[in-house]
Amino acid sequence: MEEAPVCVVTGGRGFVARHLVIKLIDSGKWTVRIMDLAPEIDLEDDERSGLLGEALASGKAHYASADLRMKSQV
Repeated sequence: MEEAPVCVVTGGRGFVARHLVIKLIDSGKWTVRIMDLAPEIDLEDDERSGLLGEALASGKAHYASADLRMKSQV
């Protein structure tokens, strides 16, 4: 089976990015890398029990804390 392409969503916890992440996961065509400044992802209850929580648990989505202004973190 072929691996899904990876899509990196920066600012991944912002309003627009949250919805983009869900759409990418829901499509089933992407592995999603969520990047944001926070040291860890803090999911709301509905996110934890929903598609995003499942994707993070299964490896279809990954969270990374990074500052894109810092070349060493990218």
